[in-house]
Amino acid sequence: MKRQLALPAALFLLHCAPVGDRDEARLPCPVASIVEQRCQECHARSPIGGAPMPLVSAADFRAPAKSDPSRSVGQLVLERIADDHDPMPPAPRPRLDQAQLKTLREWIESGAPDGAACDGPAPDGGPPVTALTCAPDVHSAPASPYLVAAGSSDLVVCYGFSLSNSSKRHITGFAPRVDNAAVLHHMSLLQSDEAFSTTPIPCPDSGGMASWRVVYGWAPGAQAFELPDAAGFAAEPGANFVVQLHYVNVGAKAHTDGSGFSLCTSAELRGFDADIMAFGTHEFTIPAHGSKAVTCNVAVPPTGATTRLFAAFPHMHRLGKSISTRAFPAGGGSAVDLGSVDTWSFDYQSWQSIDYVLAPGDVVQTKCAWNNPYSHGVGFGPGTDDEMCYSFVMYYPRIEDPAWHWVLPALYSQCEP
Repeated sequence: MKRQLALPAALFLLHCAPVGDRDEARLPCPVASIVEQRCQECHARSPIGGAPMPLVSAADFRAPAKSDPSRSVGQLVLERIADDHDPMPPAPRPRLDQAQLKTLREWIESGAPDGAACDGPAPDGGPPVTALTCAPDVHSAPASPYLVAAGSSDLVVCYGFSLSNSSKRHITGFAPRVDNAAVLHHMSLLQSDEAFSTTPIPCPDSGGMASWRVVYGWAPGAQAFELPDAAGFAAEPGANFVVQLHYVNVGAKAHTDGSGFSLCTSAELRGFDADIMAFGTHEFTIPAHGSKAVTCNVAVPPTGATTRLFAAFPHMHRLGKSISTRAFPAGGGSAVDLGSVDTWSFDYQSWQSIDYVLAPGDVVQTKCAWNNPYSHGVGFGPGTDDEMCYSFVMYYPRIEDPAWHWVLPALYSQCEP
């Protein structure tokens, strides 16, 4: 059964600071409970994931909207909540229920007046919070924080770090360390054969992913993650890693950021080495002012490996509408969900728990759909203004064939139309 895994505790607390601690014009208690639970995951005091403004005070809702100063932020909030095509909160978060919508609408339409803070903590209606049960012993950080210039709408930066282990270890857990949520949209952890600059610099043109191996990824909505007891990601002596950071800073102020990852590693090796493979495709072009949908199939060859799939991270960019991956067993039977998002949001992505043994003869099918409002076509690429159709899937045991590469399932898929 697929389930959404929880946000890291530190990230959740960042978004849900108690109303009574704020010095801004206070939200009325019934409104504060809704806004904290349903809006502030991105619209925090320091907005995350490209959100254009905070929603932490009554004054925030009364402020003129940047896109239309003749109207208030609150008025546009009500429109987005009712927008079936691009709703807030974004999927897969559930929509506001009728009682919540009525409370928020009546308050905004009355002018969004200041109110009294809640006497006690807001009701707990947010996502479950889990932290790593393992103790992180590796903490990546750049040699110096990166300066994200004002007006940077799509910036991809990389820095490296190396372990000091003298013998093989297993990485058993990952946690994101988000230094500046106002500008960091998402980041990836990759493994490299060669050491990379510890000072952040623009990533190679391909994003480095052609030669580097994907290990873990974070975006708003993703979470700390621990591997099953049977497997760990291999870290050979002196293993080299690269942190790839995607920044969005549309504001008029420059920001610095030193985000990275914390890792749990262990000298007690587990039974199997884990790895990641990607299902999907590179072969698509979304026409200008048009839509595109592809269905891509790839079969495990008769001599292929048998692997256990245990986690999936579906990934698209801003034009995505939906993505799904299913396995069709070689012996027949029902299709098995390997990670799906029915209503895609670039600003909310998460790891999904799956459990499937992929065997020779099985077929994996990935479907992606996009809408393109721009006057130019958009194809595959690593930049935010490009598009993707990937489902990153963790599995074990790692495929050791020298000809193997994590992207081969996507490269060899056959797509329609």
